[in-house]
Amino acid sequence: MLRREIKPQQGFQERATDCPADIAIIGGSAGCGKTFCLLFEPLKYSLMGVEGFNGIVFRRNLTEIRATGGLWDKAQELYRQLSDAHKPTPFGGNTYFRFKFPGGLDLQLAHLHDPDTVYGYQGTEICYIAFDELTHFTEEQFFYMLSRNRSTCGVEPYVRASTNPQGDGWVKNFISWWLYPDDYHIEVLRGAPIPERQGKLLYMARLSGKVIMRETREEAQRIIEQQIGEPFPAESIRSVTFVAGKLFDNDILVKSNPGYLGNLMGLTETERAQLLDGRWIMIDDDEMRLYSNAAISDIFTNFVPKGTTRYITADVAFEGADKFVIAIWEGWVLVELRVFDKTLGDEVLNEIKKAAETWRVPFRNIAFDATGVGGAYKGFLRSSVAVVSGAAQMSERPNGKRWFAVTKQYFNLRSQLYFHLRDIIENSEILIADDRYRKEIEQELRAIKKMDNRDGKLRIISKDQIKQDIGRSPDLADVISMRCVFDLVAMPVAKKRTIKSF
Repeated sequence: MLRREIKPQQGFQERATDCPADIAIIGGSAGCGKTFCLLFEPLKYSLMGVEGFNGIVFRRNLTEIRATGGLWDKAQELYRQLSDAHKPTPFGGNTYFRFKFPGGLDLQLAHLHDPDTVYGYQGTEICYIAFDELTHFTEEQFFYMLSRNRSTCGVEPYVRASTNPQGDGWVKNFISWWLYPDDYHIEVLRGAPIPERQGKLLYMARLSGKVIMRETREEAQRIIEQQIGEPFPAESIRSVTFVAGKLFDNDILVKSNPGYLGNLMGLTETERAQLLDGRWIMIDDDEMRLYSNAAISDIFTNFVPKGTTRYITADVAFEGADKFVIAIWEGWVLVELRVFDKTLGDEVLNEIKKAAETWRVPFRNIAFDATGVGGAYKGFLRSSVAVVSGAAQMSERPNGKRWFAVTKQYFNLRSQLYFHLRDIIENSEILIADDRYRKEIEQELRAIKKMDNRDGKLRIISKDQIKQDIGRSPDLADVISMRCVFDLVAMPVAKKRTIKSF
């Protein structure tokens, strides 16, 4: 028997813990009781004495587990309330955290600090997998661990993930069906959970990095089989849902800590919308963002006539999660995007040449990223512009009229290009006519933020920081920003152009 009754509170916690989905994303407002749900979940099967049932609860960083008031403390506080017959034995407390329950449950608390940490779980079988604050994890980490979600203990393997809202990111994209869109006609509902869809099941599979989600298992199976051209087992399609919560669903916290509401009220407008109202939205009050939401949305509908000069920009990648992207421009109109997941070295060169031939673009009007692996192409695209993001800033020629020494000071060329792009975007001077990647482009541009320029130089946050914020490299934003090099010159127009300073 329990020392005292431990049960979810009415409302959000009950909906989250009674959810029948294979995969449930739970949460919303700060303080709604998400972590309790993740730690309570496995007790249902422990108390039943299911032999072989095991589980793991992840945080992204070790500190979030072992810090005072962290996941380890919260778990011990909850499990101490169990009767002696059901109370677990804790192990570890420094870098290793585990509970062994008398009923057979083996529950571990662990972290996935580095993207590749997931590969330490190769070959494992874990019946219950939970992620505490899912937006802190990468999409690849989440889906890789889904492949470890299996068991022969008799309990259907399942996944739970808690989260606070984010303005942009892969988690928001994943649960977007359960949310009002960002452009919903009622402004206060933008990004808010749709009440009638909370807890409703969809059916999901992931193929080649793309999620397919439908309202019935049969419909999802049909779509998948059409794409792969062969039968796809229905049991491989998993049910998924989203269950939203609000602070006032956690009556215990509200009564024991009434000042918590005041703390949330003191946040910025965006933080208040996310952490208090539970809205998955980014409001334009972040002074560090380089581009406004309205201007970003308009780049797909601006009235910009096609220019008479064509350009190609290319963001080069061979391997890993980064993509190889080619953009074809007519003036400041992006007429076509070509995106490749994986490429070999000779394929990159061939694809750039193929695009140049198809669109009749001279090599001198091609700019490519030569920061990393792209540097190998300097000898093959000799008259093209090799863009090294860490290089010194270029001189500027406004509107192509005259040359003069640049007056603004930039930390590097990458910062200069993105700041120059701000003028283009905010002045509605760009049109992206190929809108197949609209969601990804908008997300990446919203993630571009400036940094404190105490040294007097304008700079933007690092690519690694952007990867952490949105879960991938901003390859599309990078290829768009490179178009700016053709608005800049390295030396007076009368002299022969050189790319040595790039």
